[in-house]
Amino acid sequence: MFLGVLGLVALVFTLYGGYLYMTAAGDESKLKTAKAIIKNMVIGLAIILSAFGITQFIINMLVGQYQGGGGDNIPAIGADGYCTSCGFLGSVVESHYPGRGAVAIPRNTKIVVTFKYEMSSSTLIQDTNSNGVLGDTLGSAAGNNDSPAATFKIYETSQGEGSALPSSQFDVFLASDKRTYVFKPKGTGLLGNAITDTNYTVKLTDGIRRVDGSSAFGPLGSFSWSFTVSTIVDLTPPEVVSVIPVPQVLPVVQTDRYPRNIVMQINFNEPVDPISASGIFRAGSAIPGENFQNITAADLENGSQVISGKYQITNQYKTVEFTTFDQCGVNPCGQPIYCIWPVMF
Repeated sequence: MFLGVLGLVALVFTLYGGYLYMTAAGDESKLKTAKAIIKNMVIGLAIILSAFGITQFIINMLVGQYQGGGGDNIPAIGADGYCTSCGFLGSVVESHYPGRGAVAIPRNTKIVVTFKYEMSSSTLIQDTNSNGVLGDTLGSAAGNNDSPAATFKIYETSQGEGSALPSSQFDVFLASDKRTYVFKPKGTGLLGNAITDTNYTVKLTDGIRRVDGSSAFGPLGSFSWSFTVSTIVDLTPPEVVSVIPVPQVLPVVQTDRYPRNIVMQINFNEPVDPISASGIFRAGSAIPGENFQNITAADLENGSQVISGKYQITNQYKTVEFTTFDQCGVNPCGQPIYCIWPVMF
């Protein structure tokens, strides 16, 4: 609004300066005044446009860094739910679910946070089951999983941070990538209620540390976002909507084969739990955590041999990508290229 008013004022003074110039009739004092008005308006417009450009650039940089990920429902500046304490410039949060400002989230949702870097897991997880492994699923059968540390808070937005739910009401799991944390209401616990929608805020506090001991969020000290839980419990499982490579009909001729470095993907219609849909499988390995078999890639031309590799979540937790351990080259940027055997899957 102010820019529009200033632009109108500049136009009026410019026209006035032009009028004085055209009607000066050789009067040096009028010519001098007209030139000064036009010159000053040009300088003023330059300052106004520069101020707008610099301010917009800074806001875009801060918003892009502070908000990290979190889906498509990101409100504009000034809208309800806009992040005012999302962390220091260069936020370490890569993505999270539910997204910022998301609505109609089911009551049985899980809270998922993926960091850009590996964090010090002891600052996010309490070893409640005392087995020395943070964020494991070993206690799931007995209901004895680890709990979130005090650095994870979730509370009804209207009630404030002082009403944060106790950590004992949540289980926390650490995905195989060591960057993704899944916070789940314990047992059959649900968020919200069956009568009205409830807005929640999740806050990650300044107690979170990187593996080198430095603060995760810097001077601003925290990362937070809000979303709205509906009155519905979602009992419908995710569905596969597409896969890459696309299915082929056997037998496959040589010309129908895909390149070795094709990325294998499974795309779902909604976000999926990273704990159940990501992991590492290494044939013959006795190392815990390297026996993921919820999804398998197999070589059909060699006795359905299961291929070793890593399954990871992308695309706001809607896509699973499979990468083998077979590095077959590097791209022009020097990054490794991983290949599968030239066979049909």
